[in-house]
Amino acid sequence: MIEQNDKERIEKFFSCGLSQAEAEELLEEIKVRPDLSEAFRERQKVQSVIETFLAQDLKKKLSGNIAGTGGSLSTESKVRKLHVVYRYLVAASFIGVIAFVAINRTRYYNDANVFSRSYSLDFESTRSAGNHINDVEMAQMFLSSGQSDYYAESIRKLESIPADDSLYYKAQYLLGHLYLNTDNPEKAIVKFSGVADHQHDISQDAQWYLALAYLKAGKAEEARGQIQKILKNKDHAHYQNAMDLDRSLNSIWRKV
Repeated sequence: MIEQNDKERIEKFFSCGLSQAEAEELLEEIKVRPDLSEAFRERQKVQSVIETFLAQDLKKKLSGNIAGTGGSLSTESKVRKLHVVYRYLVAASFIGVIAFVAINRTRYYNDANVFSRSYSLDFESTRSAGNHINDVEMAQMFLSSGQSDYYAESIRKLESIPADDSLYYKAQYLLGHLYLNTDNPEKAIVKFSGVADHQHDISQDAQWYLALAYLKAGKAEEARGQIQKILKNKDHAHYQNAMDLDRSLNSIWRKV
């Protein structure tokens, strides 16, 4: 259920009482909260009624002013002036709607939002022999359940796994995810790169997440390059994901 604070934020949005950051935060929440989205749409309807009333009121006042000129203006001139004002109001309203849509679509396709929509965790069971099996499984469990309080400890333990260990590449892969989820995409790039270039059953997963790590790091061109590598192989496990991401990165809204 929508809170009073949410109602106040919506009201401030339409009265230009929010800062740019606050307005952006509200618009992002609207995307994921149906209750907030519904309240926002209802307030939009009210705003539309208000704008229509103001336009009609202005039209009446202008008509009265023109009529008060004592007939100095011809009927044709009066109509022409009213039409100019009316077209101006319609154009201003239309431009406002277009600007609102353009801003939101541009934000929808920026690096951060494209990354958020594309990134998800989908781990399979990794039970196998190895000296550090518990550390690897625990790290995967923490990631899957979003227990971020344990990420730092998992990073420390996985970083200590030597290259000759049978679970080294799995650990490197999980480290890539841990670094992505602790806002360290540069280190994630290093980890995913090492696994992506190695013949392993998770190599294709690493190749996909490497593209996302580039995107998270603000390196859209490198992300595009990695996507193109994936798209060369139609049998790639993440071929469709790469297709979708490629369309997003090449959307016209990223150029607005």
